[in-house]
Amino acid sequence: MTEMTLVGPDQCTACGACAANCPKKCIQMVQDELGCYYPKIQNDKCVQCGLCRKTCPAITPPEKLPKGTVYAAWNADDEQRKNAASGGIATAIYEHALIKGYKTFGVCSLPEGTAEYIEIKTREDIERCRNSKYVYTDIGRILMSVKRYIKDGKTVILPALPCQAAAVLNYLGDRSDNLILVDIVCHGVCPDTYLKQHVACIEKKRKKRADALFFRDPRYATNQFVFSLYQNEKPFYHAKVHANDVYQLGYHKALSYRENCYHCAYATKQRLGDMTVSDFSGLGRLAPFEYPRDSVSCMIVSSEKGEKLLSALISENRILCHQRPSGEAFDYEKQLRAPSVPHAGRQVFIQHYLNSGDYVSSARRALKRDIAKNNIVNGLHIPLIKKRLSGILPKNIKKWIRNVIK
Repeated sequence: MTEMTLVGPDQCTACGACAANCPKKCIQMVQDELGCYYPKIQNDKCVQCGLCRKTCPAITPPEKLPKGTVYAAWNADDEQRKNAASGGIATAIYEHALIKGYKTFGVCSLPEGTAEYIEIKTREDIERCRNSKYVYTDIGRILMSVKRYIKDGKTVILPALPCQAAAVLNYLGDRSDNLILVDIVCHGVCPDTYLKQHVACIEKKRKKRADALFFRDPRYATNQFVFSLYQNEKPFYHAKVHANDVYQLGYHKALSYRENCYHCAYATKQRLGDMTVSDFSGLGRLAPFEYPRDSVSCMIVSSEKGEKLLSALISENRILCHQRPSGEAFDYEKQLRAPSVPHAGRQVFIQHYLNSGDYVSSARRALKRDIAKNNIVNGLHIPLIKKRLSGILPKNIKKWIRNVIK
């Protein structure tokens, strides 16, 4: 009998839809030598039904929605906006869902360096799920709950990465009227093994145990991308990307993603989500924007369900938003045009990791030039000088400085 097969590492997103939908439960998600999860089929139990291939988004891609309308949006509550990543739109969506009695889910960080989906039932759950998580999260564990709620006629609002949204659509079998998908623009996903090793390394050096972590710590402003670890509500480690935190640097330099992220099928203008949310790097490029630009989200609305959700958030005074030229999103946000390009040192990283099994030393070796450059830039206080001169320098000089410290 021919063995059932799925896709390879350049396509598999580890969404877990195949395993969740297998009637014989003969598919397990197992880690490879790089710490990445992939489905493993127990062919002695497999009945060759083919449901896994039908469910796999890489084999059977769900239909994308037409290119949507672009908005600049942010949470109307200044405190919520301050404590959330980007413009705090997810927080507004969660609160709307709770008030309406809808079912919703979010991702919370765990102190050891993992993240997991939970059902949001209280405001405390919203607090737990606030802020970005730059690490792999298994959406397979909630697919059954989502399907059950949809079947019972309940409305589900689900924020997810695009590949996770694809998993949900294929697992359900159709685009249910009761499901509102909010897809998050994604640069890539790192295996949680890397983050756990990074956290353990810091804990060992600082002789402390973390009970909380942030990727964009509000204490230092979320737009500064400060990675921090806390013990008893006090930070014992914090570092910006350019301060050479090797996990953040590896993530933002596209060194340490899963292989499929460099071939992402969802880095396009056409989205799977009824609503898409991201940072807004192109804001103000094509038309004046008269409001403060810090902590403003790019919101793309691609369906009638998305438009209804947007209208509800506005009418409830949860968000403020302004329509923007579509090019500010589609021309300036790289992940809406193409997948991330691997860092030049990725093969060095892979080879060293395969030999050592240690993320920290492998990333340091692969990022050697970036770390040296950051040390020079920080030593010369170039970011501080740039900030002080930003209000008086001509645009062409500002652009040159940006390119120098890139």
